[in-house]
Amino acid sequence: GGVGGGVGGACALVVATEKKAFLASEGASERDTAIDAAIGGEGDPTMWDILPLHLLDMRDVEYTMMLYEMLKRSHLPIRFYLDHLVFPETTAHQNAKLSANGQDLGGAMLFSRRIAFSGTPSSLLPLEMGECVHQLGDDAKMLRTLTDPATVTRHSLPASWDVPYILKAAAAAELGAHALIDCGALITGMSNLEVAAALVELLPPRVEGVAYLEQGGHKKIL
Repeated sequence: GGVGGGVGGACALVVATEKKAFLASEGASERDTAIDAAIGGEGDPTMWDILPLHLLDMRDVEYTMMLYEMLKRSHLPIRFYLDHLVFPETTAHQNAKLSANGQDLGGAMLFSRRIAFSGTPSSLLPLEMGECVHQLGDDAKMLRTLTDPATVTRHSLPASWDVPYILKAAAAAELGAHALIDCGALITGMSNLEVAAALVELLPPRVEGVAYLEQGGHKKIL
């Protein structure tokens, strides 16, 4: 009785129904015989000896596999798994949220007076703020710095390059690199911690540690 009995009875009904369909689709076989022997499945399918959930021992591999074979294509446990485990974890949302864009914050809709607007220089300013006035020569100065051999050196990767090769090349840089910024997303398949651990082994002894950002943006030193 109670909740346990109700859930167990529902499980028994689902399993019995699925077993009947399973046997009808698969036909008689050694696996069917084994399932019958495991649950005493003779006669009326609704009378088969299916254990209620609170008596199910997950360490019983044979019985668990038997249940899996009968329930793996049932929409009821699949729906329960998705609704109660997968979707709440991966599709969390709020019924209402407060949001605003640059036009809302920089325009006259919320504030009558604005003293500044921060962001990447572009012409996508709120209409009330007028046109963006770009500082002449800034782009040229950045390009000159990024192409100056005194500031930037280049290293050609071989056709057979992989992630360990990039880490070894960065650690062995002649000028002594102090930061690894993977702008091209070449380092894949490794977490920031794993990259930091690899660099600790590759860098010279004078480097006492490697700082990295863990998930969530927290700074750590290995």
